[in-house]
Formats: sequence, C-alpha cells, structure tokens
Amino acid sequence: MKALAPLGTCPVVDKAIVSLPYAPTNLANWYTAVMTNYPKGHRYIADNMFTSACAEELLPGIRKIIETMPPHPSHFIFTGWKTSPARADMVYGLEDEIYLALYTIWHDPADDDRYRNWAASNMAAMAHLATGISLADENLCRRPARFITEPNMARLEEVRSAYDPEGRFHSWMARC
Repeated sequence: MKALAPLGTCPVVDKAIVSLPYAPTNLANWYTAVMTNYPKGHRYIADNMFTSACAEELLPGIRKIIETMPPHPSHFIFTGWKTSPARADMVYGLEDEIYLALYTIWHDPADDDRYRNWAASNMAAMAHLATGISLADENLCRRPARFITEPNMARLEEVRSAYDPEGRFHSWMARC
C-alpha cells in the first residue's frame, strides 16, 4: 500500500474523467468484474491490431470506431504495449507499441447483419497502420491479417514438416 501512496496525491486528479481509488482485491473478484463485459448467451465478434502509428494517424479511425460502436457491452480497448526482447523469438511475435481491439457483443440474432462486420470493417480501414495482429482476439475468417514474422513462419513450417508431414493439421490461416 505504501508504494501506491503517490497515486492518492496526484495534483490533477480533479481533472480526471473518472477517478477510482485503489482497493485491494483478489483474482476471483477481479475476474468477476472483468467478465461483466463478456456476458453469457451473447454473440461475439472481435478484431485487433498492433501499431506504432502516431496519434494523428490513428485519430480518424478511432473517431469512426467510437461514433459507430454498437451498444454496450460492445467495447474498444486501446492500450500501450511494451514489446519484450525476451519474447522476440516467440512464434507469433508481431507485438508493437500500441494494441487496439474491438469487441462486438450483442444478444439478438436479428441484429447479426447489423453488427457482424463492425469490428472487421473498422480494423480493415486502419490496416495500413497495422504491423500485425494478436491471435485470440481476431477474426481471421472475416479479415485475414499478418500475425507472425517471416522468420517465425519459416520455423513453424519446419516444425510442421517434421511433425506433420502428411498435413493432418489444417494450416490455411497461417498464410495471410
């Protein structure tokens, strides 16, 4: 708690849009809080990108995302991302300075046509600024995008040829 004390004396806290005091918690409570953004029984489509583009380049796309965002619980994550040299050789290594992710979440199947393309179309419009994507919060079926460096793709292909020479494991998403 002592290490967090300076956060309570921020000289501009009164200018913050939202100010939440530090509160101790545990993993179970944190998980419950986060999962309120991902309700059960809903329909989901996500997409994302890594970038090092400047604010001037990103702002037109971000404005469009915010202006067209479907209702809650759909959301947009924009976060700084610290790349790590220690992870430079990870197979899917396209991290960059900024990570943007869009989550389209809706309940009624009648809204499928209305919301289905929102995340992918917004990320596609900003694709010229992307250095790649992160696997897990993407939609390669709807918007194929680069998620692996060429040297790491070559390593992956070597592993595939050694351990799956007959091509039993589907790999069509690996080539974008």
